[in-house]
Amino acid sequence: MLEHRPQFFSTFFLPIAEAKIRHGKSRRRHIYEILRYCFWDGYFKRSDYYLYGFHRTPVVLPERARRFVGYTRSARLLGQVNRKDSVGRRILQDKLATEVVLRAADIPIEPVIAVHRPTLAGCVGQVLGNATEIAAFLREWPNYPVFGKPLNGVFSSGAVSLEQYDKADDDVVTTRGDRLKVNELAKEIEQGYPEGYIFQRRIRQHPDLIALSGPTVSSIRVLTVLKETGPEILYAIIKVADPKSVADNTWRPGLAACLVNPETGQVVKASTRRDGVREDVSEHPTLSVPLIGMEVPLWNDVRRVALAASKVFADHPIVGWDIAVGQTGALIIEGNEEPGPSLYQAATDQGFLSTEIETLLSDMTKDIATRKQRSRTATAHPDRLKRLRAGVRKFDIWNLLR
Repeated sequence: MLEHRPQFFSTFFLPIAEAKIRHGKSRRRHIYEILRYCFWDGYFKRSDYYLYGFHRTPVVLPERARRFVGYTRSARLLGQVNRKDSVGRRILQDKLATEVVLRAADIPIEPVIAVHRPTLAGCVGQVLGNATEIAAFLREWPNYPVFGKPLNGVFSSGAVSLEQYDKADDDVVTTRGDRLKVNELAKEIEQGYPEGYIFQRRIRQHPDLIALSGPTVSSIRVLTVLKETGPEILYAIIKVADPKSVADNTWRPGLAACLVNPETGQVVKASTRRDGVREDVSEHPTLSVPLIGMEVPLWNDVRRVALAASKVFADHPIVGWDIAVGQTGALIIEGNEEPGPSLYQAATDQGFLSTEIETLLSDMTKDIATRKQRSRTATAHPDRLKRLRAGVRKFDIWNLLR
């Protein structure tokens, strides 16, 4: 019933043969680049090799390949700044905790209306303990449409967008018009997501985005970095959804990832994914609507919300925010503690690890080390060194250990 992210290029030799026929890529070079960049150097996964179109290029130089990073390498690089033991990371890993913290900071966020087996039971929304209670919620909730997703989900895998409940057939109707039996859906959620599943009202978008992507929310991924001088936006990408799509992740057919100018909110580049391979486009792949030059509505409000949210997580400086543009303003859908670089790299055809990003991570790592040293110096007992010297002179063991 629920949609899950497909696996691209499960076989090894078939894509190599097709690349030779379609793009003239040498088999020897093809295999060498996969073995070196994906396995030996570990820059990215084999599926990324095809996603970024390396199989269509006769020779991929090491310097270009090095700039592209996969999820694992990205987490390792950003881990220099985003500490694994930070409080911010633990909060961002829990969608319920994120909502509680951002609401306390008066930052607009789409609330959870119901949750199955929550991490913070009773803090937000209605608690649904089992399949029976999930089914009862789906039958009794008065304000459809509803959007559901796993509590710890990624890539919108396992998400569902429900338009209404049909009492006559005991079905819920999805955005595409599919009819799902309530009891079967509730049982799948209970068995498939023991760590939690949440339901939210589906956001009613700004009229400009409704005209473009219909009821499906086209969210904006805004990557923020919190420096000592204040928060900044590194990049912003709007995922323009297809009206019949469940969600706006780019693995779903008919979606476009569009790079947005952080200052003006204007789309400067767009791409889509066909059969696991990125492709530059100037129009929406299914709607034939021009994308280049399109302005994101209420962009100043999107910037304001992203920068304000960044300040809340001072010990987790780099966060990828998913932001929707509602009828009256921007609001946060969720924060990503490990913002994968594939969306940026697919939208721009450039590696995430640019010279600017390398310099930024290096400078921020040094700043963190300096702050830690200052913190240790400031918290040290002012008389500790004096007592230590006095104890050494007197050979007084009690002063040394006090």
